[in-house]
Amino acid sequence: MIERNPGLMQADLARSLSYGIFLSKAGEALLKELKQIASDSDREATAALDDEERGQLLRLLTKIYQD
Repeated sequence: MIERNPGLMQADLARSLSYGIFLSKAGEALLKELKQIASDSDREATAALDDEERGQLLRLLTKIYQD
C-alpha cells in the first residue's frame, strides 16, 4: 500500500486497512487503575478547596486548556 502510494498520510492508510484497535484485557485493567490513581491525585491536590472552589478551579483549567 505504501509502495503504491508514496507520501500516503497515516490516517488514510488506517482507513484503507480498516483495522480496529482495541485495548487488551490487561490494558483495560491498567487504564481503570490509572484513572483511579489520577482521580485520587486530583482529590488530594485539591483537598484544601471546598466544592465550589474546586468547581471554579476545574472550569478555569478547562478554559486555559481549550485556548
